[in-house]
Amino acid sequence: MRKCSVAVIVHGTANQVLFGYHIARDGWEFPGGSVDDGETIREAACRELKEETGIEARPGQLHYEGYVDGEPDWLCSVFRLRIETRPVSVQEEGKHLEWQWLYYVPSCLTGAAGLVIEDLLKGELFCRS
Repeated sequence: MRKCSVAVIVHGTANQVLFGYHIARDGWEFPGGSVDDGETIREAACRELKEETGIEARPGQLHYEGYVDGEPDWLCSVFRLRIETRPVSVQEEGKHLEWQWLYYVPSCLTGAAGLVIEDLLKGELFCRS
């Protein structure tokens, strides 16, 4: 059975994108994580966003972009959210070092962020269902 996860690309008002520096993975990533049993992917995205960044969103505010097909047993649903730019602090000590609004793509990406950016550069944005 495939593992399901979610990632949220959060855009600020001046077209910045929110990235978090993941300590164990030693790189930048989007907010996100695993989908719990009995949870929809939208619910998981909202929960992970709040747990990691403190940003609260309703499932209806998230725009589904598609998914990243990780091999061989991993599938990540990707959402987009546009919000007013505001300070974001680490909510889970020991997991992320910091969250930053960036105008550029950091060179060291991990998780879904790396795959999403890779697809963007190839012009394949996301696999669509």
